[in-house]
Amino acid sequence: MINAVHISDHDADPPRQGCRASRFSVVGVVLRVFVAAIALVGLGTTALATDESASLATAVGELSPNVFPSDRHDASRKSLSRDLHARIQAANDASRAVWSKIDTLEQWRRFRAEHVEHLREGLGRWPTVPANIRRRVTGSIAADDYVVDNIVYESRPGLWVTANLYRPANPPAASAGIIISHSHHAPKHQRELQDMGATWARAGCYVLVPDHLGHGERGQHGFAAEKDYPQAFRVGRQDYYFRYDSSVQLYLVGESLMGLMAWDLMRGVDVLLSQPNVDRNRIIMLGAVAGGGDPCAVAAALDKRISCAVPFNFGGPQPETRYPLPEDAETSFNYAGGGSWESTRNLANSARSGETFLPWEIVAAIAPRRLVYGHEFSWDRQRDPVWKRFERVWALHDAAEHLEFAHGRGDLKSSPPAATHCNNIGEEHRKSINEALQRWFDIDAREYRVPRTTNGTTAMTAAAAEELKPRKLYELLRDTADESLAAARKQRGDMSPYEIRRSLRADLMRLLGDVEAAPADVTAVERTTFEFGGGVNAERILIKTSQGMELPLLILSKEGRDPAPRPAVIGLSQSGKAGFLADAAAGIARLVEAGWAVCLADVRDTGELAADDSHGQFSTSTDRAATALMVGDCLVAQQLRDARTVLAFLRKREDVDSARVAVWGATFAPARAADTNVRVPRRSDDRPRDVEPLGGLLALLLAVCDDSIAAVCVDRGLLSFRGVLESEF
Repeated sequence: MINAVHISDHDADPPRQGCRASRFSVVGVVLRVFVAAIALVGLGTTALATDESASLATAVGELSPNVFPSDRHDASRKSLSRDLHARIQAANDASRAVWSKIDTLEQWRRFRAEHVEHLREGLGRWPTVPANIRRRVTGSIAADDYVVDNIVYESRPGLWVTANLYRPANPPAASAGIIISHSHHAPKHQRELQDMGATWARAGCYVLVPDHLGHGERGQHGFAAEKDYPQAFRVGRQDYYFRYDSSVQLYLVGESLMGLMAWDLMRGVDVLLSQPNVDRNRIIMLGAVAGGGDPCAVAAALDKRISCAVPFNFGGPQPETRYPLPEDAETSFNYAGGGSWESTRNLANSARSGETFLPWEIVAAIAPRRLVYGHEFSWDRQRDPVWKRFERVWALHDAAEHLEFAHGRGDLKSSPPAATHCNNIGEEHRKSINEALQRWFDIDAREYRVPRTTNGTTAMTAAAAEELKPRKLYELLRDTADESLAAARKQRGDMSPYEIRRSLRADLMRLLGDVEAAPADVTAVERTTFEFGGGVNAERILIKTSQGMELPLLILSKEGRDPAPRPAVIGLSQSGKAGFLADAAAGIARLVEAGWAVCLADVRDTGELAADDSHGQFSTSTDRAATALMVGDCLVAQQLRDARTVLAFLRKREDVDSARVAVWGATFAPARAADTNVRVPRRSDDRPRDVEPLGGLLALLLAVCDDSIAAVCVDRGLLSFRGVLESEF
């Protein structure tokens, strides 16, 4: 059986703002409870504080945590990034190999159907398409030859989208419908968006400009102006930065930010089609630079009602891409992209082996419908391998005339007028778009500038909010989580503890994928042993995982008269071996004095294998985690495999009793008080340091995967995953 001791502050009020660590911060207290738990399972040892252990604790605290030689430190910290980059490259190579064999339209159609299905599955759970879209016009502004309706529409129960609908004052019998997916720079009230809405409305079109989730009126954080927080912060970037929080919360319940954004846009198509004069054969979706093109392309790939898509900066070279492209761009171009905190740029499972839906594949899925391939700055048409693929795909459909492009000049680092920077879609970019729309849809647009004094774009008025009672995203997701938890508890209600663990293990394995340990013949590839006082030995060991990753271990044990195998404990923490040596030396010394082997292990992205000490939104660790999601092998699953490899290695040792191995997961980040204010803008100096619950999570997962783990200690782990849904933060 497993004795699990979770050290937490059970008497405190439940967390009200996200998740927090418990206030138990003295590792010595934790260790005493830990050792008591070990005694309960008959491991046959006790660990009491003695003068000798105090002396040993000092020596332990002075040990260097480093196992890799100094000339290999830099390489060890980059090993995970190298592995992930290799897997991204493998996805690019595989995609290129499949593409090279597509010679017929039928082959392309099979390819498209398969990859669009991968896309749909990768975006997570989808709600049921509503039979009727609830919507309200909350105000209107009459202008020259057009009208602006401020409207709200319900994309899913309780989640309302705020939007502006620009429509002709005297609409023709059949009007084109246009929906614009704005950038992360600015929502629906931005000048370029107003100009586009008015321009095309005056040309006889209905133009819907909705706010994306988290932006404009749909902001989730409350930091819309300088007055909203006492310290200085970047007001204009908070909508963008807080996409991270929304994305994490959506992932938690099995959805995705990209999926939700695309869903909102598709419900916007419903709104357009509900207008009496809109021609369903002329539905056009534009995706702005800087993140607006991504959901535009995804929505168009999934929704065949969209007749034409104009995604900017998605599918091929990005503003950050080298210009001009190299001669070998066909083989060297990174079609998959790379991971970062911005989840709409690196979709989960998009580069998974055998199941890809790379950006170019998403855009190409729009064929044979009309496409304007957009670039904010200069574009190397001659060498762009993605453009060549588009030309081939549209040619297979005998629809080459349905393919166009738009681009600007200069590059990301240049300033106007040398470079065509814009917040959404600039006037220069719109020239090519207007030419294509006139040829394809008979839209004769003349650029119009909305007077700068005109605004009035607010859609969710106080009266509308009182009537409709819109809810925040976290509230809806919290309800979803509660429903899932209730169903799981009901399913497991009559199970025994063993059956519950077996059921949980099966569910986790479906979620995490491959978490098997390394082969049974795992051995140390490097080992050094030295004695540092009182008969205590320290071993610095490198073991190699089945994927070739080297894991550094530090094993401390005391020579004894009894040759019988001893109990052992594996220590896991986000800060790795260094955290244990600096903050848990006394507890380690007591265990060693009591006859234990203490194995401190760095799994990937921790300790010596971490890129740096940061694990927040803008860290290398987050980039790695996002890339791991892209390749379909989440970072926690990789770390769990590493922990199981360490366990397999430890059990092979002749001096360790394989039936008496415990696991200790800890965090050494400063404890957070229950009343800590987490309602703080992103990239503010006032933000509290993130908690580090990885050690405790890995300890629990390791015990769920292995019935032979004798005892578990979680020191300051998460109280619950559901706590992540207690607020917007």
